[in-house]
Amino acid sequence: MYMTDVYDAWKPLRNYLNTLDIIDTLGVIRAYSVHDALRAAPAMPNDIEVHPWIDRPNAFLPWELETLAREVVIVCEPSPSPRNTLKRANSMGSVINKMKAIEEFIAKHHIGQKNIMHEVSVRLAHRQFKYQTDRPSNESMVRYSKIFGHPQMIPIVKRKLGLEPKQLFTLGTSMFGNYSQYIGMFYPLEDLSLTGITQADYDQFMSLYSKPLDEIKAMLTNPSERHLDDQFFYGHHSLYTYPIIFTEINGRPAHVCPLPRLLYWRLTSGLYYDLYREKGFDNVFGQAFEEYVGSMLAKTFDGSGIGIYPGEQNTATSPNRCDWVIDQPDQCLIDECKTKRLTMGAKTSLLDDKELFEQLGLLGDAVTQAYLSLKAYRDGTYRNPTFTLAAEKKAYICVTTLEKWYLMGEQIRMLHEIVKEKVVNAGLPVEIIDESPYVVASIDDMEELAFLAKSHPLSELIEPYVSDRLTAGWEYATFLRNNFRDELEHYEYVFGGDLQDAYTVTVDEEQ
Repeated sequence: MYMTDVYDAWKPLRNYLNTLDIIDTLGVIRAYSVHDALRAAPAMPNDIEVHPWIDRPNAFLPWELETLAREVVIVCEPSPSPRNTLKRANSMGSVINKMKAIEEFIAKHHIGQKNIMHEVSVRLAHRQFKYQTDRPSNESMVRYSKIFGHPQMIPIVKRKLGLEPKQLFTLGTSMFGNYSQYIGMFYPLEDLSLTGITQADYDQFMSLYSKPLDEIKAMLTNPSERHLDDQFFYGHHSLYTYPIIFTEINGRPAHVCPLPRLLYWRLTSGLYYDLYREKGFDNVFGQAFEEYVGSMLAKTFDGSGIGIYPGEQNTATSPNRCDWVIDQPDQCLIDECKTKRLTMGAKTSLLDDKELFEQLGLLGDAVTQAYLSLKAYRDGTYRNPTFTLAAEKKAYICVTTLEKWYLMGEQIRMLHEIVKEKVVNAGLPVEIIDESPYVVASIDDMEELAFLAKSHPLSELIEPYVSDRLTAGWEYATFLRNNFRDELEHYEYVFGGDLQDAYTVTVDEEQ
């Protein structure tokens, strides 16, 4: 039923795309997507009649452009004289309206009272929020370069990918810059002027992150990743893995990149998927992230009088330990760092929340581990502890994740029930949750929390979030930015001066 119904709703889009030239169309999508992605986006190409609604909030949404690019690669073919072109404003508006018609059809037939909250707080959140919060930036590039450039990580990256992290980030950032200006680059390159990068390095990079057009078309068409049902706008597809397409432009071999932001994500958060099966990766990755958080906290609180303590030693007889403790005069925060990310099925399933429940259970384990560490501090069971928790000191709990989980609404309620059960099963009183409330913060949220903690007691940064009915169901990031907006406007990333360390070349940090 789903296949037939959504297929019929999809046919008007397919029929229209059949009249378009693939490179011409991908070039227009690239221009609109870059306009959204970059704070200082290049001017739209002169040959594109820019739609007057380009800057309206709900007009040309980046997640719609992503799905459109996938469909263009699947449907369109090279055409020497296309009957239509998206370079005309009315054509671009028409094709977006056909996309919205598919979305409205799916909403009408598959969304109801039983799953509307799941649709809004899980599926839509993970589809949309990454585009709103994970924009290409020097900050995220530095963060991932520090984690993947950890001394023990470098040989793992080199062994698996044939390039060192600095070479990957140099090539990736250079390619992102070029594709933000142009749809493609001819191959072979006429000039490769990057210190520390050879033609062989460039070819290796392209072998990792590009595929010929016919291959990527076959991948995208595979029913395992492209669904003509309620999953049409959701799920992982091969443009995430291979954001660069090898094809021809004007009869010459060329690489094209219709969605430069996917290339940026591929070389930051997506680098994990190249490496996670490698021997020793999990332990090194976790250690690299833990050390990154510690160095960030140390630099943030330097000279502030606020103490930073590492978790206690792990031994066979030691209780579970946390990773870091932020110590204010009357309060402290026990922090557990986790690199675990939410699985694709948990993000996109509409009809079954079993996988989401299982994934939240892993997060609940991390929260419970932090509570066990709190109990050990309270009981004085750590041997020769580096941090001593005074009996009268208020304690809070935080789990810091490398990737955003976009916890809100129903997910927060589910997690809270999971945590209560796990805390009790661990032999702890359930009252510990109210006595020492917990939050889950992504690393960029934790960086902002630490900045605010220099001038605010932890209680002001946590208590209203967990107790105020007005913030019930909010993502923690939303709470921070809603309540401390003016102060966060003055926040400067603590490693903002370290961009040069990410690359093999000299960079202009003002760009």
